[in-house]
Amino acid sequence: MRARKVAWAYRAALTELGHIEIVAELDARFISWDEEWVCPVRTYDDEDWVTAREAGGIAGVAEGTISIARVRGRIKARRDGRRFLYRVADVRQLSFARRERRANTTVRVNDNGRSVSA
Repeated sequence: MRARKVAWAYRAALTELGHIEIVAELDARFISWDEEWVCPVRTYDDEDWVTAREAGGIAGVAEGTISIARVRGRIKARRDGRRFLYRVADVRQLSFARRERRANTTVRVNDNGRSVSA
């Protein structure tokens, strides 16, 4: 959390000094490094369509998890050329369902000391 506050303080200072193009260049660099946490959080409407990468960011899971959910029929998608797009409302519902399943899962330990889902 401290790193985020420091990064955002630098970002705000650069913006105040009028270095908007530098901030935009840094944002692009951070995004290319998969460090989107430095950039401002984008807000989405429920009816927006997003890529698997963006959907993963919204749901707090990997991009591949979104693709697996699509293949398993847990989330609908539409094709956009070679990629799939996901409706934000569906992504949020998938995220809620995943959290609910985890909350309802109990963990027990077997005789060997290993955890086993019940």
